[in-house]
Amino acid sequence: MTDDLMIEMQEKFDEIKTMVEGLAIDQNISLYTLDDETLISSIESMVKESEILDQQLKIQSLTGEAKVKKSIEQYNVQYQRLRDEKVSLRQRLAEIQAIDKSSISQYIAQNKSQITKAAIEEAAKIVESRSSVTKRDIDRIYLLSLKKQIKTYLLNFISTLINKN
Repeated sequence: MTDDLMIEMQEKFDEIKTMVEGLAIDQNISLYTLDDETLISSIESMVKESEILDQQLKIQSLTGEAKVKKSIEQYNVQYQRLRDEKVSLRQRLAEIQAIDKSSISQYIAQNKSQITKAAIEEAAKIVESRSSVTKRDIDRIYLLSLKKQIKTYLLNFISTLINKN
């Protein structure tokens, strides 16, 4: 059995020597200079290089995992912010929808003279800037101006109601 063990060890040693010789050829080292000590030191350096490469791979793997975790955390923060924004917008929509139509009509009635005055002033500016204007043009300009002023007053009214709450 001792002979079998010796033969097996010699085969493994020859196998390693062949690997090292292959590396020596790759690195342009003369095969004639390889003695047992050089072979052993070459094997040791290969093991060290292998360990260093393993450590580098582990570091790269951990770095990659950290980047992925950071990206996931950023995504979760953005997702939560968007959800909060969505809830806020739904609340504002509910507040706007809750505004009573009669209160809007009442608001317009209270500010009718101001709305009309602003619409007339805006229509007059537009009419003055044109060279020729028909009665139909004036009516259309006035209605557009009135519509714009009503929108402006309504937006102010709604924003005032929302800001109070």
